[in-house]
Amino acid sequence: MDENINNEKKVKKKKLIGQIVLTSIFGLIIIGTSLAIFFARASGGLNNITTKDLVDVTYTEGSTLRLTSNTPIFEDEIESKATEFNFTINNPNSTPVYASIDLTDISMSSSLKDYDFKWGLYEGDTKLTTGSFVDAGTTLNLYNNSVINGNSSKTYKIRIWLNETGETQNFQGTSFTSKAEVTAYSRELRTLSKKILGNNNSNVLPGEYSFDSSTCDSSTRLCTFDYESGLYVQKDNSKKSEFGFPTYYYRGAVENNYVQFGTYKSDITNSVYNGSKYEEKVVAHAGDPIIWRIVRINEDGSIRLISENNINVPSKWDESNCEGDPSDGNCYGLEYIRPDGTDSLIKGIVEDWYTSNITENNLNNKVQTGSFCNDTGEVYSYNNNDNDNNYSRMFNSNPSFVCPNDAIVANEKVGLITADEMVYGGELVEYMTENNVPYLANNTTFCTLTPNSNYFDGYINFFNGATFNFSYIDPWGTNCGARPVINLKPNVLIKSGDGTINNPYIISDANL
Repeated sequence: MDENINNEKKVKKKKLIGQIVLTSIFGLIIIGTSLAIFFARASGGLNNITTKDLVDVTYTEGSTLRLTSNTPIFEDEIESKATEFNFTINNPNSTPVYASIDLTDISMSSSLKDYDFKWGLYEGDTKLTTGSFVDAGTTLNLYNNSVINGNSSKTYKIRIWLNETGETQNFQGTSFTSKAEVTAYSRELRTLSKKILGNNNSNVLPGEYSFDSSTCDSSTRLCTFDYESGLYVQKDNSKKSEFGFPTYYYRGAVENNYVQFGTYKSDITNSVYNGSKYEEKVVAHAGDPIIWRIVRINEDGSIRLISENNINVPSKWDESNCEGDPSDGNCYGLEYIRPDGTDSLIKGIVEDWYTSNITENNLNNKVQTGSFCNDTGEVYSYNNNDNDNNYSRMFNSNPSFVCPNDAIVANEKVGLITADEMVYGGELVEYMTENNVPYLANNTTFCTLTPNSNYFDGYINFFNGATFNFSYIDPWGTNCGARPVINLKPNVLIKSGDGTINNPYIISDANL
């Protein structure tokens, strides 16, 4: 009996994670200054973290974060007009600590759960990360694994603001309150993003994409060229990044970007190329773990995944939306989001799959709402071969992680991959390769969010086929698969794995 009691006490003690509650007022006008110091004993059992060290937090504002202005501002006004709060974390010990920064006790008007309600976290004047409140519940993680070296301190600021879009916005009468909370750990949290960068730290490659077509045979369209497969980083290119932060992406014949997340609710059948023809094959059974490939670490730290297998879809994505012969221009073809902004048949199928396999498995809280770019604006025209249209952008090896201004952006939990992401991953447009076969090739045909041309006044999407290239296809007679794409939150933890097929990263059930 005594042994059971002692074990129970040990378990409780191991689970304790000391937290430092920062109290502050977000106001447009700060009247007066107060100074307080909080002491917290950081301890806990998450990832076997234990420490008896102390950290101090000082702050100058009151006890509640409060949005007091409902007026949207432009990006260049953030520094001068955004609501701002400053605090300092001091580590008086000789060993480093690792801090997570969160907003807790969030109370907000429903209309503020929007991409246009923004936050930014800064270390001094350097922006660490930014995001929106679209996924905010009662808590919202801002940052993890901020290192506070021994006998040193760091000063941070949080800014919140409503983003001016130039369109009609109604945030009048809205309210937002919250507290800021810091949790200190004695060692780094095993987040997926940290693990990815740690595993590839010695092999992060420069990210300006290039492709030399002189290595290709013009008659066979077969290319033989060498580049190093692995994790690349794109940074310092304002035209290809939204927030000015690096994007880490995988390219080529990558073998260490597998993730296990979720469980299939039903058997999955794909049309798989066997070397001479396509055959229907069960590639996963109900109850099997869902395997994903890491596409990239987004600028905000979230991790974009694409499922390794296609999901079960009809042979024609949106045939119910065609009237008469497709050539008469009354069919949207393979469009994911229709030009009028309404959802296609396939979008509903992908979202139903997500609900069944992710939401109903109680995993929705680990997935971040992401921006999916349906580039339906200026598509390929045979007499307009420049980089202003998406076909030429792909063909001329000029992909971008920024969605064009005339595209439809879907802010969703699940979507599909873009042609730009395919090219970043090593895919070729209307060429083929026998070496450096990109990790995205899975011996099936699947479509992307990106249309290729206005052929038949409809949309024709890129695909990835058995020859490991992608090009346009007939949207009314081709069996085009779909591979769901999701974005895991920056603070998801991993239980085990090294990212290989036989030992994939397994997402932990624990939550920060």
